[in-house]
Amino acid sequence: IAIALFCLPSSVSAAGKAARAVAFSQDAGDYAGQDTCLTCHESQTYKGTMHGLASNPRTPAAGRGCESCHGPGKAHAEAGGDTSKIVRLAQLKPQEASEYCTSCHDRGTHALFAGSQHDPRNVGFLSCHSVHHPKGETQLKAASQREQCGTCHKNIVNKQNRFNHMPV
Repeated sequence: IAIALFCLPSSVSAAGKAARAVAFSQDAGDYAGQDTCLTCHESQTYKGTMHGLASNPRTPAAGRGCESCHGPGKAHAEAGGDTSKIVRLAQLKPQEASEYCTSCHDRGTHALFAGSQHDPRNVGFLSCHSVHHPKGETQLKAASQREQCGTCHKNIVNKQNRFNHMPV
């Protein structure tokens, strides 16, 4: 069940690996279970997204659910929702949050994210993608890739929007 949780790619920094090792316990008794999470966080579901496909062994739905990304939640739940007892990815630095994402998203176009042109500019996975409230494909925060990239790359979008034609 913990296939993607503890198999960190070599591209994740030593600090990121240490943070994940501390945040994620191998002890099953530290986990509350997704049903417990959803009693308070029902609007934070990932149902209907790629993360919600239990048939794919690399997804949170096939693993520990919410706790695949946020770490063991038993202490958080028992403490009445104490936010210091759970991983809050949105509160981390972009590079730190991205290390959690790249622990699973380590193939294809994401394989070289660490050290990419976005990484040193404090642009991380969560800068463009939303697991819980996506508006576009690939869980983008915007309706399209063009719209999402245009939030930072306005000059490129403006060039693409110019009306050009050859004189007759």
